[in-house]
Amino acid sequence: MMFYVIGWVAVGACAAIVAGAKGRSPVGWLVLGAFFGPLATTAACFMPAVIRKEAPPTPIRRICPHCANEIAPSARLCRWCKRLV
Repeated sequence: MMFYVIGWVAVGACAAIVAGAKGRSPVGWLVLGAFFGPLATTAACFMPAVIRKEAPPTPIRRICPHCANEIAPSARLCRWCKRLV
């Protein structure tokens, strides 16, 4: 009996490892693998990987030499102190 319990937990751990490598929740797949056994591991193997989109880079700002506020790099006039930069 103990052999079956250890086997099911091992299959759940395999499902968690495969799902974690594909960007899914390893803890959730550990639970699913423990309940559904080889079916969850097979499902984790055939799932597509999660593609995470990176945030677009923030534009680089520069500092106004007169008031020390951030301004756009292409600005000729500071929007805060209204002076030419």
